[in-house]
Amino acid sequence: MFFEHNKFSFLLTVTLAFAFGIFYRPDQDRSRDILKGLSTIIGKSILLSSSSNPVRIAIGTNVCVDLIVPVKDVLTITVDDKPQDTAIASSISDINNVFLHHFAAGAAGERSCSSSSVFDSLVTKAQQLSSARNSLGGNAAIMARKLSNLGAEVYLSGNVGPVAASLLPSSVHTLTSSSSTNDEVHLILEYPMGLTMGQYTASRANRFILTADLANADMSDPLRTLISTADKENIHTLVLSGLHMLEPLSKDNREQRLLIIKDLLLNRQGKYLVHIELASSADKEWTALVANTLFPLADSIGFNEVEAAFLFEAIGGIYSGKNMQNSTSGVGSRDEIVSSMPRITSISSLLRYIMEQYSSN
Repeated sequence: MFFEHNKFSFLLTVTLAFAFGIFYRPDQDRSRDILKGLSTIIGKSILLSSSSNPVRIAIGTNVCVDLIVPVKDVLTITVDDKPQDTAIASSISDINNVFLHHFAAGAAGERSCSSSSVFDSLVTKAQQLSSARNSLGGNAAIMARKLSNLGAEVYLSGNVGPVAASLLPSSVHTLTSSSSTNDEVHLILEYPMGLTMGQYTASRANRFILTADLANADMSDPLRTLISTADKENIHTLVLSGLHMLEPLSKDNREQRLLIIKDLLLNRQGKYLVHIELASSADKEWTALVANTLFPLADSIGFNEVEAAFLFEAIGGIYSGKNMQNSTSGVGSRDEIVSSMPRITSISSLLRYIMEQYSSN
């Protein structure tokens, strides 16, 4: 039913997505002009679709303050550091290695740090830099601000601390008290195309996100509040993000919280659409569990190219390499998905494979 009533929006979204993938190149004037044009089109389509009544959207639950700094001013990469992925970093060496894992591929990434002392030391170092700046962070908060600026009526639930609250438009309805919470800080390590760290050079501009977040892993109460509000306020769409913040928890704990989220979505009273926004993950078992548990309850999902490649593998997708004759998925290699020049045929095949896994839902 969703596609029957939203064919134009669906086709517009797919067209914009392909155009973005083809033309976007960081640090190039041409890309900035194209992205500005696409942003204008998207904005107008949302505003026009609202007619005399604004689109009403409920969003939760990932909210924080981003501390943004150049990575070269925070991390010191040595010859002993090698690209190596890990789900949870516990030392500076772990952080350097998992950063290089993404940096060497020019890919965006996000990981959690289990040591509060290590994380706090990096945050303190970053805060002392003249180049440091605070920005509204967390997928939920950033989407809330953008959609509100485009004319939607937005309800935001999550750990909205005093700094995050000050960075949100006054038009966003926050469902938690900023006076009773503290801001969670996410460390955003940015780098330009061409930067060399150790033996590796960035093929494009990107960022790596480091967190040690406790508040955003406790999604149950904020989501319960969000769904209750959505049921009462005649919401059009509920957007759920921040599921990656559960990944650092113990297996039993995160699975229990995921089942609570499933039950909340199943028992909602409203008839609104549900969108699930993914983020960077390192645990395929967890990503597959999220997909198998929540995708059947969603009308749409969102992810970037790195998350798409990881999701594809997590739910059983197999890359065929250069030999496409024996391919069951039509996706040649992971590099084709996450590169700065992705092959459209591989992207299309990957998306088709993901959708076919849940086509009966």
